[in-house]
Amino acid sequence: MRHTKDAVSWMELDKLGESLGDNANFDDFLDQIIETRLPQFASDHRNKYGENPDISIITGWVDKDNESHLVEIYDDGDYDYKDNFAAIGSGSIFGEILLRKLHDCNMSISTAQRLIGYIIWEI
Repeated sequence: MRHTKDAVSWMELDKLGESLGDNANFDDFLDQIIETRLPQFASDHRNKYGENPDISIITGWVDKDNESHLVEIYDDGDYDYKDNFAAIGSGSIFGEILLRKLHDCNMSISTAQRLIGYIIWEI
């Protein structure tokens, strides 16, 4: 987990709209960012430090049918879909309500990023 912040920064996740375009979906993100950039980061890290990076990333999305999905991502760019998950913590219910209320499957990546920032700020 100690290298997750470096990996996220290296993958330039703050520039997803530029990398994927506004009409990208979650599969595009997994294919073009996770499966490509994360292994490059891991390889660079191994070459520089002689060890695999310690990375722990979990991400998710809500599909067109308003179903939520969760993916656990590994340092080699591979990932697993998780079927059982729950939001926990004092603000989790409020965050889930806001996400369900404000999410739109047709929103752009930049709008989705602003939405997540707003939800985090609110909770």
